[in-house]
Amino acid sequence: VEQVGTPDEVYGRPANAFVYNFLGRAVSFPGRVQDGRLQLGERHFPLMEPGVSDGNVLLFARPQDVSVSPQASDSPGIEALIKDVNYAGPLVYLELERRDNGEDIQIELPGDTFVHTHSYGALVTDAIRFVPA
Repeated sequence: VEQVGTPDEVYGRPANAFVYNFLGRAVSFPGRVQDGRLQLGERHFPLMEPGVSDGNVLLFARPQDVSVSPQASDSPGIEALIKDVNYAGPLVYLELERRDNGEDIQIELPGDTFVHTHSYGALVTDAIRFVPA
C-alpha cells in the first residue's frame, strides 16, 4: 500500500511519483529547491508548497491543470515550443518541446481555453506538487 486516504485526497495530493502516475496522466518536470525558491530550468520562483527541503525535486501536474500562455508569467512554468496541436472534440492535445533541454511534453487543455496564435509559449500551473527526486 503506497497511500491511504479518500479518493479526493489520494488523487489531489499523491504521496509519491508512483501514486501520481498510477491514478492518471501526469506531466512531470525536474526542478531544484534552494533557499525557499524553486528553480525550474533557468527560471526561479517563490516556493508555493511549505515544508519542501532543499535539493532536487520532481514537480507533477495533471495535464488538465497546465495552461499555455504566450509569454512567461509569475507562476511556475517553463518556456516551450508548440510542436503539434490536435483538436479532439472538447479537448486540445498539445505536444511541446522545452526550450531549455529539448524534452517533449504532452498536455491536454479544454478546447475553449486555447487559441493557437503563437509558436512559443510558457507552460504554467498553480496545481503543481513536489516529490523528492
